[in-house]
Amino acid sequence: MTFANGEAPTPQIAAQMNLEPYNLVSYESSICCELSIVTGRHTELKNIVEQIILICG
Repeated sequence: MTFANGEAPTPQIAAQMNLEPYNLVSYESSICCELSIVTGRHTELKNIVEQIILICG
């Protein structure tokens, strides 16, 4: 195993690399599974929902 520049990774880096085949666990996009929102303390829910709809469609 080598990086694009031809160098071999250190053992510590190699241990973190997951070379297992991708295992699809859901057909939903990740945004449908979890969405975190940071707002100001006095932000109204109506405004949050409007912004989400505007951005996500």
